[in-house]
Amino acid sequence: SGYEPVEIGIAVHTGDVMLGIIGEEQRMEGSVVSPHVDLALDMERLSAKLGVSILITEATLQSAKTVPVHYRRLGAIQLDGDQPPVELVDVFEHDPPHIRNLKRATKAQFEAAVEAFRQGRFYDAREGFVDAVKRNRYDLAAKLYFFASDRYYQEGAPQSWSHALRIS
Repeated sequence: SGYEPVEIGIAVHTGDVMLGIIGEEQRMEGSVVSPHVDLALDMERLSAKLGVSILITEATLQSAKTVPVHYRRLGAIQLDGDQPPVELVDVFEHDPPHIRNLKRATKAQFEAAVEAFRQGRFYDAREGFVDAVKRNRYDLAAKLYFFASDRYYQEGAPQSWSHALRIS
């Protein structure tokens, strides 16, 4: 109808939660308590930085009854310094057609570069991400990985590096 599309980030994670009613008789509200809820909120914020519309964890992908057709593994992402890295997946089957086609065309190359990054082969990772960005200039995840790979290639990875991409 001529309106600009609304862009939102959706994050899905699978885990146990505690749901309950808190408060007093005059003021009651429902609440959900779980580190899994906090992770999903962090992932939702992260979706914009990674340039993905639907971000899920590997655990969610493994537990899904229906596996999405178009997705790519983003690898281990370190969201917070005191939490372990989380394996994330970009579900791009509902992206605009031109973005979906670009991600599909660079999926194998992107995932190979992610694996090189995980193994500490930063030169190979950097080259893979450069090629992915050349083919898909909209790929924010590849750009983040490129900058991290380039920095680690030139300066070396820090002692605290957990084989994951650190995003703050």
